[in-house]
Amino acid sequence: MEDLERRWAREKRAASQQEARGHSSSTINGPRHISGSAGAVTGAGSRSSRHGDNSTTTSSTTTSSTSTTAAADGAAGAAISDAEWAQVVGLLGVMAATKGQPGAAGGWRDAYEYMPLHLQRAGLTPERLASLNFIHVAGTKGKGSTCAMAEAVLRAAGYRTGLYTSPHLVDVRERLRLDGRMLPRAEFAAAFWRVYGALRDAADRDAAARSVATGGGGGGGVAVGMPSFFSFITILAMDAFLARPPELRPQVVVLEVGIGGRLDATNAVVGPRGGGLAAAAVTSLGFDHMELLGDTLPKIAREKAGVMKPGRPVLAAPQPQDAMAALQEVAARVGASLAVPPPLSRYSLAAGGGGAAAGSSAHDLVGLGGEHMQLNASLAVALAAEWERQYGAAATAAAAAAAAGADAAAAAAAAAAAAGRPLVLLPGGPPGADATARAAAVSRLQLPAEYAQGLRTVRWPGRSQIIEDTGSSGGSSGSSSGGGGRLTLYLDGAHTPESMATCAAWFAAELRRRAGGSSSSSSSSSDSSSGSSTPAPRHVAVLLFNCMRDRDPAVLLPALAAALQQAGVQVDGPPLATSSSGSSSSGSTADTAVAVRLGAAVFTPMLSGGGVLLGPAAAGAGTSAAASAPASQQQQLPAQPQAALAAVDLSWQERMRAVWNEGVRASASEPAPSTSSTSAPGLAPTATALPGLPRVVVAQSLPAALELLRGAAAAAAAAGSPVAARPDPALSTAADARSGSGGPPRVHLHVLVTGSLYLVGDMLRLLGAAPE
Repeated sequence: MEDLERRWAREKRAASQQEARGHSSSTINGPRHISGSAGAVTGAGSRSSRHGDNSTTTSSTTTSSTSTTAAADGAAGAAISDAEWAQVVGLLGVMAATKGQPGAAGGWRDAYEYMPLHLQRAGLTPERLASLNFIHVAGTKGKGSTCAMAEAVLRAAGYRTGLYTSPHLVDVRERLRLDGRMLPRAEFAAAFWRVYGALRDAADRDAAARSVATGGGGGGGVAVGMPSFFSFITILAMDAFLARPPELRPQVVVLEVGIGGRLDATNAVVGPRGGGLAAAAVTSLGFDHMELLGDTLPKIAREKAGVMKPGRPVLAAPQPQDAMAALQEVAARVGASLAVPPPLSRYSLAAGGGGAAAGSSAHDLVGLGGEHMQLNASLAVALAAEWERQYGAAATAAAAAAAAGADAAAAAAAAAAAAGRPLVLLPGGPPGADATARAAAVSRLQLPAEYAQGLRTVRWPGRSQIIEDTGSSGGSSGSSSGGGGRLTLYLDGAHTPESMATCAAWFAAELRRRAGGSSSSSSSSSDSSSGSSTPAPRHVAVLLFNCMRDRDPAVLLPALAAALQQAGVQVDGPPLATSSSGSSSSGSTADTAVAVRLGAAVFTPMLSGGGVLLGPAAAGAGTSAAASAPASQQQQLPAQPQAALAAVDLSWQERMRAVWNEGVRASASEPAPSTSSTSAPGLAPTATALPGLPRVVVAQSLPAALELLRGAAAAAAAAGSPVAARPDPALSTAADARSGSGGPPRVHLHVLVTGSLYLVGDMLRLLGAAPE
């Protein structure tokens, strides 16, 4: 920390000297050109105002998002070293380390109360913030994917977009995106030093004034201090958006709530009267963060409903009756209009939409897997259409006023009157008539081609994401234990009982999909010379799990197991019996045509120390974690703070294993497993589903867990294993080739990685599949 503080002092001295020479500071250059004083930041805000914070002009032609983003990237420059970036990430890590301490200065208890002051100190006045147009999304499940889909749709429709979400999986810049891309490092660092400097200086002044007032005794009064990590990143994101010149600034920002809504930092950004809010949304509600939000759904709903603002539209996903009643109560109290949009299945595609025939259903269009994504997509479509309705009206009115010779103030008044709220129109963007036409099409339940394109191409890593592991089949990433078995990883950051059930349904549906289109071709495939049919590959499911310590595995794991069982994945006991047609005879679910066994449950620590998820170049990172990993993975391991490199404590994983054994497997017909081994509690050989992989195991680390799975897949494919001897005929695909001529069929492991987005992010780093 000493060298970081010295660096900051050096930056301030350099900025002061530059100010003394009369040079203005660039808003998008590297940190050495940014003044750290609160006054200088406020000055930057004034400069931005002169550059058009309140511009009401609009173009009749669409500005290319790609070209403007590239121009901004060039302006920001690439002159930031890995060491400089590590300093930024290191200071963020210090702030993030306090997030689990609610009593600490900057903890969540004061986050909302002090947020307006922090914003003001960073130069983000309510007037400047109101020059951004927001779509604000709260909820328990699906709010991130809803935001991602709304942003993708609006980008496809020709708008410059901003997206603010949380948490990130690998790189902190994932949280704020411009036109679908992470902010360049140099631009992020510039925003960091601007905001950090203003807030750090103000906090130091507070501390000094408090010390003087108390005679140096340190008592009395409460210093505001620095904001919490989430509040800081929220401020940084708004600063980064507003620092851009008008022609590069996002025309609409899709804003995801962190926790709750009423007291969330993002709600302070939007402001109590709505500011630049175009529309708000509440996704599916469930039980999470109950220590903050309440222990009933109505209580949680009222907290989430804090995003509702007077006179602004609010769209909600279908909710349980008591939760919906609470949302309606808040909407009536604040004067917001609440509606539930129609499901995506009711939309037909407009001509040219999604490459399908006009009039065909939009149901199968969404690029994100799982039925739950259809629900989120319907919200995203409605949010995008509401923005376009307002924008189209405002842009058309402003253009007409300008053509009639009205001045800027009159044009702004005409735009506000047409939109029903103050709406800042930035240069570029689609013609108002086009936006109005698309919004009208959505109201007729016709999905415009741009909306179809956005839904089809959206990507949201770590949620319903499938990755084929090349390291388990002799691919480029290699593995000492690979080359025989195939490994597919299904990543989803579910972490509530409701999302566990949704995740399990998606996982089982993907298994059915892989089997359904190929079982007939597999059975009909035969050797032309011998007439013998090609053996189908052997499939088995595996669970890889961890959850945060503020969540109860005794609630999550039984919910997950029950949902898997209901979806046709046998959690324990012998494999499900199947008929010759591949239909399940277990009766667990009416529409299940797949019976596959959960061969193992693996519980592992996360690489992200203490649950603080940061980028791969954290300051002070050590090498012991990488050195202890398998050789094939050493180049892919993320750097970790020194605090995360202590001896691994497996007590939390042992608790999850015990919950699985006692709560989930208690009703199984097989005997309970032996618990003689702490690091790898085993079963009797006859009860082992995969060679070298016990049914329930605690792995020492995530890299070790991945190697264990790869080894089990390879060993099962190379030898007559219990899996090979007891195939699940309903799970077979023509694409899965035999492991060799005359040899045993390839074994395919389907690994569900869930319980925490931190675990998912760590796995993405291990696989070299970090979000871009």
